[in-house]
Amino acid sequence: MRLIVGATANAVREKILAELSEIAERRARAYLLVPEQFTMQSDMQLLARLEVPVMMDIKVKSFGSLSREVLGRTGGIKLPYVNESGRRMLAQYLLGEHHQALTILGRGWDQSGVATKLLETLSEFRSLSMTAEDVAELEGQAEEAPLLAEKLADVRLLLAAYEEALGEQRLDNEARLSLWAEKVREADWLDGLPMYLDGFHSLSQPELAVLQALEARGAALTMGLVMPPEMLTEQQGWWTMHSACQASLRFYETLCKAGLPLQVEAVDAAGTMLEDVVPLAQHLFGYETPACEGGAAVEIWKAPQPQTEITYLAGVIRRMVAEEGLRWRDFHVTTNQPQVYFPLIERIFKQYEIPAFIDERKALDGHYLVRYLLTALDMVEHHFAYPMVFACLQTGLAGLSEEEIVALDYYARVKHLRGTMYFDARYFQLPDDNVVSRKMDGLRARQETAARAQQAFTARFKPLYEDVQAARTVRDFSTIVYHFLTAPELLDAFHAEDAAKSPTQLETDDQIVEALVALLDQLVATIGEMEVSLEQYSRILSEGLNEASLGIVPPAQDEVQVVELGRARTGRCKVQVVVGMSDAWLPSQSVSRTIFIREEKRWLEKAGVSLRYDEGRILEDEALCLYEAMGKPTERLIFSYPLSGSDGAVMNESVLITRAKQILPSLQKREKSLLADFNEVLPYLEWESLKVAADWLRRYAAQPELAEKDPQGVRWAASVTRYFEQARPNLAPFLQDGLYYTNLRAKLEPEVVKKLYPALSEGRVSISELESWQGCPYKHFLRYGIRPEEELDYTLRSDELGTVLHGSLDRLTRDLRQHPEWLDWDDAAICAQMDAYLSEEEQLQLDGQRSGEARNASVLEKVRRQGHKAGRFIIRQLRESDFSPRFNEVSFGEHAPILPPIYLDMGGQILRIEGRIDRIDTWRQGDKVYARVIDYKSGFNSFDITRVWAGLDLQLMLYLRAALGWRQEPLPAGVFYLSLKKPFMDTTSLDEKEIESLFVNDLLMDGVFIDDPQVIAALDRGTREGTNQVIAFRGRGKTADNCISADLLERLLAHTVKAAQDTVRAVMEGDIRVLPLDESQKGGCEYCNFMSVCRFENNRSGNRTRSISKVDWNEVKKNLAKEEEA
Repeated sequence: MRLIVGATANAVREKILAELSEIAERRARAYLLVPEQFTMQSDMQLLARLEVPVMMDIKVKSFGSLSREVLGRTGGIKLPYVNESGRRMLAQYLLGEHHQALTILGRGWDQSGVATKLLETLSEFRSLSMTAEDVAELEGQAEEAPLLAEKLADVRLLLAAYEEALGEQRLDNEARLSLWAEKVREADWLDGLPMYLDGFHSLSQPELAVLQALEARGAALTMGLVMPPEMLTEQQGWWTMHSACQASLRFYETLCKAGLPLQVEAVDAAGTMLEDVVPLAQHLFGYETPACEGGAAVEIWKAPQPQTEITYLAGVIRRMVAEEGLRWRDFHVTTNQPQVYFPLIERIFKQYEIPAFIDERKALDGHYLVRYLLTALDMVEHHFAYPMVFACLQTGLAGLSEEEIVALDYYARVKHLRGTMYFDARYFQLPDDNVVSRKMDGLRARQETAARAQQAFTARFKPLYEDVQAARTVRDFSTIVYHFLTAPELLDAFHAEDAAKSPTQLETDDQIVEALVALLDQLVATIGEMEVSLEQYSRILSEGLNEASLGIVPPAQDEVQVVELGRARTGRCKVQVVVGMSDAWLPSQSVSRTIFIREEKRWLEKAGVSLRYDEGRILEDEALCLYEAMGKPTERLIFSYPLSGSDGAVMNESVLITRAKQILPSLQKREKSLLADFNEVLPYLEWESLKVAADWLRRYAAQPELAEKDPQGVRWAASVTRYFEQARPNLAPFLQDGLYYTNLRAKLEPEVVKKLYPALSEGRVSISELESWQGCPYKHFLRYGIRPEEELDYTLRSDELGTVLHGSLDRLTRDLRQHPEWLDWDDAAICAQMDAYLSEEEQLQLDGQRSGEARNASVLEKVRRQGHKAGRFIIRQLRESDFSPRFNEVSFGEHAPILPPIYLDMGGQILRIEGRIDRIDTWRQGDKVYARVIDYKSGFNSFDITRVWAGLDLQLMLYLRAALGWRQEPLPAGVFYLSLKKPFMDTTSLDEKEIESLFVNDLLMDGVFIDDPQVIAALDRGTREGTNQVIAFRGRGKTADNCISADLLERLLAHTVKAAQDTVRAVMEGDIRVLPLDESQKGGCEYCNFMSVCRFENNRSGNRTRSISKVDWNEVKKNLAKEEEA
């Protein structure tokens, strides 16, 4: 076999193309053999080189396609072939069938990626012609490495099962290559036939066996190898320790070990790489980094994040096309992070009208037809659970209009539809009554549309549901799926928008249907008679679809080429840009493609088992790919890196960037910071210019002094404005909207206030309304004035969970009054009782479908644990206190039987504050009755005197004021939060007493109480012995800060009532400012549902947050004293 060896890929490829061109001129036959992913690109390049529209005698093949040709002509093609998707589905099936017998792989057998790693592992062993018996021998030798031995035991079992499943009637890739090597002896037409191999960095053992057979058959083999020819004759040079060259040298040594007779032919690489890039290419991947001259054609860019990187690149491309006369096809963009950059490039290049060909295989599982299929199966498998139903409908292929989906969604949420209820028309009928409610009005308004939706849904999915119930084998399920996919109504929906699709989209759609049918054929041919459940079948099918993909025909037009590193089979270009060169991304983080870690691979290597996908070899191959990419440009090479990922994770420059600066010191000075240099390309980025100009003009309008300091900026912004008005009038309105937009709100008129707040007009108000206004007046206006119909959420909301927990604790404290002996229960008995309460509350407050959904069930389990903890503490608390529960969930208001409302004199109108208190405990001392108020909180609530003083937290103090209105005229003992959710604390190093102490401290009630020693002792008996078991003491002095006199407590109550009056007055005056609390105060924008409505941007367009000055207890006590004096 002849080896064409050259220092650059350009030199080697040029030699091969020249020889093929000469063969074509003689009208002789030849093959060009390339890796699978390069066949179409190589075909296009060869056509361009030969300057012919079609090639008859020169054929571009991969190992797979050439094997099909040889086996087809020698009779071996009759056996069915199990392709990559079929093997992947078989691997998933085997994991499911044998997971209970697997020690290591059985633990996460159903997790994403496990089947892929298993398949790579099995392929490695099969490529080495190893059987299950061979693996068993390795297993016996691995006694000192028990984890490796367990992995080998799993591989042994699965390899035997895999080979049994294939049998002698099916061929996978390794078996097909082995058969090809045998059949080559019968392929006499290969005698003397020139065969060129280009683009290979390694070959498997079966592929090497094919080359040996072709050599023996007499084929004229020629392989291209990218490495300096001197490496084969000299010991030292720039290539020493050069990782890219080492990859080629390793491949050369593999060819030698295979016994192939090699004849090396060196080609001169002079002039085949840009002169400024040569020193970089020679030393970037080596051991030393000598400082070299030149480098003017090399640039380094630094960006804050990938989006800036690609946006700037778009500006540079447009500028060079406009100013330097370059074509779009003169630019190549390469990355080893396609999942990050390809979507960005597609979106941003489209925005700026840059034609681009993105060389990626389109994953089948991302196509809407495949999503429809998988979600439909998921929906049936989960008995039509809400999330699965509407995930399926939202694909747009279910035969329902958008209006019908919305109506069905509303009925599903309000009526809690589940299972076959969707097929029953009775659930879409309404009673003939005049019940008035927002939900009933919504049902009536949507009834006709929902009924149509129900009929369409039933017609589409009921047959699928019924057919699936009878299915038993993979063949049964696949037949059902085939008929479901080829149903006329689905195909009509699939092709409904064909007129609006591009030719590429139409071609992709056709390929998708063909690929799905082919995948089903593979599935049936491989494991068709195996019995499986729907869950197993869906998992197997999903595994095949997850990895299946469609190739894209390379462009024959003027487009920017965007490729993944390693798939870059493009020709030379004028400008090569490598993006994403950050330390976290390039070199790639080593991730094993098999189930073995690095140390285990070393052990296997010593045992004579050399796996191809060693992390070191993968990195060497990546270096070789980057080395080849660096040889492509003829004018400019650009390395670019972001300082953070799309997820915000901080990154630094790659070690390759650092080494590049050392090799070419001029790069250090010329490195571009894209954020600082962005103005260079703004004229070529209209949307970016639009945003910047609007921002500048808005600031100048708000602060005229800025315009005086920056006249040049004013002129630039004005020129941008004129450009859009004259050249792009369709975009000019966006500039005007951005310039004059404001979200500042004027006060409401009194008549409007009366109409918006009917409860206020009726003379009543709730504490939650008042606290909402304090959090943000505009949020209060939307929630309680506009009252939009918020979307009913399938996920359990925090208030629903709180209702379940509160209801359970209410049952406990209520029953304790009847069963005082429960105070002697142990923790197990308490938790059992709380379980009963929680189950009753779940059934009462929640519907079974939502609570049974996996995510909600997990949340409810956390609530259950909270309930156990809270129940234990409440009983412990009552054991340690003289106070006992008197009222639970007690209302105060005009018609409440026990507690009157809190009256507010608003000067001409008396308003009532009404609400409900979680719990009131009492203690009698002689003829005095003391009351303590307890409010359950399911969050991390604590008593914050700053928020109480500022009027943000009104609830607790107003509850106490309401409790004091009881006819027995109780005296205030205190008011407390009982937080039911505390942060997790590590207790692994603590003994039982320390854990118990943490438990008690974790749930101490936080609030304010009077400084009467007898009352304190009654609140918490432990204080008699110098400890506290029930209430929290705040402060560092001898006296707790939150322990105040009864007189000060009364004044604090009066202060809170005044704060409530002030809040009501602001609401009545129509104050609806967009004025949220700053981020340091809870209740601001963080959890607001109305962010998209108010469009608040802090310190922009007059927006600002409201800051609250922090106060301590001493300041509050002084202020209360001053208020008394006043």
